[in-house]
Amino acid sequence: MGRSVAVVCPKGGVGKTTIAVNLAATLAEKGKRCLLVGIDPQCGIVSCFGKSRFDIDNGLLDFFDLEGDPGAAIQPSGTANLDFITSNVWSREEERELQDGAQRFPERLAAQVERLKRSYDCVLLDCPPNLGALTSAALQAADDFLVPLQAEELAYRALPRLFDGLDEMRRQGRRIPGLLGIVLNLVDPRTRLAADVVARVREEYAGQVFTTVIPRSVRLAEVAKRGRPVNQFNRSGLAATAFGELADELLGAFAAGQGSLKAAVVDELQALGLGSAEFSLTPPVPVKARALEGAAALVGDPDPAEADWALEAAPEEGFEREDDERFVSLEDVLAGEDDDGSGNHRPSLDDYDGGSEDDYYH
Repeated sequence: MGRSVAVVCPKGGVGKTTIAVNLAATLAEKGKRCLLVGIDPQCGIVSCFGKSRFDIDNGLLDFFDLEGDPGAAIQPSGTANLDFITSNVWSREEERELQDGAQRFPERLAAQVERLKRSYDCVLLDCPPNLGALTSAALQAADDFLVPLQAEELAYRALPRLFDGLDEMRRQGRRIPGLLGIVLNLVDPRTRLAADVVARVREEYAGQVFTTVIPRSVRLAEVAKRGRPVNQFNRSGLAATAFGELADELLGAFAAGQGSLKAAVVDELQALGLGSAEFSLTPPVPVKARALEGAAALVGDPDPAEADWALEAAPEEGFEREDDERFVSLEDVLAGEDDDGSGNHRPSLDDYDGGSEDDYYH
């Protein structure tokens, strides 16, 4: 049985399709049978394989049609071990139909992806740049997800919005897969801005960022024009080399059960009666990775020693402490409000012994 991975980021222009297409092609080159599914109605993956969308009759719409044949949607990419499915949406009416299908029947996409995993080692789901119905359905169909992130300020600021959105989906009872990691993409090492963003992401999301960095490259921009993944026309270039390293990291994460294990931790906690209010898959940065480690110790039937270890593993900076001078008590705040700044006690309703309450405010 293969693994399904959603490629997700609510920010447009971060290179989701670039990552999905070239990662799939690199995995295929390494002997893994891959299927790339274009969830995005923009159908960006079609041109990356030298095809026109008007040449394709069947696609993602068939996944939500009980009378459709999803198998007919599979297209050969022209590369060994790699097939693709595109969102065959050529009009606004069809796009509305696709969105409606994802909204009303997300389980149909999940069922089809589960069936396809029997024939492929990896199913990559290229999602649209939002957290709408299509992305939500893809996340419910995926075992894991990864986040492409362009090394620029606006993309960096989109990360909290992504994780907050995922936590909200979980609170609504939707299944969220495990995070494999953040992929730093389109990185120009010559700029201070890129270096700064890379450093902040690695610090704030420690343990959740792939080691491999995908460089900004003209060759990657040529993929759609040439109709071939970068490893087919610039095999020894920096971009192709980076994707080879990223594919190796991904396969290592698969072997370790990395993303799915994190999701299982949260599911188990919820089964024990601990909802997302008590534990979130994406706790506030920069304590995410260590908090997950601490929570993992509480899964199952831990003995007191294990519970103590979990509490010690959680960083003190993530919690308010009574002896921490950075925090004040509610009593101190109220006492401060009763002081008018001159050392005199500010009168309150309790001090007023006559008249109406309105007199106090006037």
